[in-house]
Amino acid sequence: MAALAILALTGSAGAPSATSAGKPSAQAVGIQVTVPGRAGASAGVVSGPPDAVGVGGSFAYPGDGSIAQAGSVSSSVSGSSGAKTTATASVEVSGLSLFGGEITAGSITSRATAKAGGGVTGDAKGSSADGVVVMGQPVGPGASVSYGTWGTVSVLQQSGAPYTGSGGRGFEARVTGLLVQLNAEHNGVPAGTRILVGY
Repeated sequence: MAALAILALTGSAGAPSATSAGKPSAQAVGIQVTVPGRAGASAGVVSGPPDAVGVGGSFAYPGDGSIAQAGSVSSSVSGSSGAKTTATASVEVSGLSLFGGEITAGSITSRATAKAGGGVTGDAKGSSADGVVVMGQPVGPGASVSYGTWGTVSVLQQSGAPYTGSGGRGFEARVTGLLVQLNAEHNGVPAGTRILVGY
């Protein structure tokens, strides 16, 4: 699962996965900022096995938070194998503010689960994006909107599908809580900048 969430039954929010061969895996990314030509930053990045937790804390990039800041970022991944194999990833981000408040969100929750055993399934139940506002306009889950003339903002995008690979059958579920992509320079931040929240 990726908060962005990915879940596969061989095992990968971020990305959980599980396969009929009984090998669960999961990955979660709380928030990740990628800026061409500069050092980026991330928080709440965990993967498993083994089970892991990214303890909640605040986030700011750069130090003054002018590009991205969040009041709290937490994440977790878990998996189990046996007669049924499961993998789960989750991310919770609250108090989000990007580009000096031009993009805000009360909370972003990304959750993904994959299961194998008597069939392969997965879902993103429990994922949500509350209070997302872009340039003064509310944006709902599943929407993708323009961010001024500089880029795009996508909110709570989900996908999932079974697959067959060398490790057996599996299911991969992906959730991206919020994705901002700059296609043009904005306030000194170059084109190509990406901000992922809950992946």
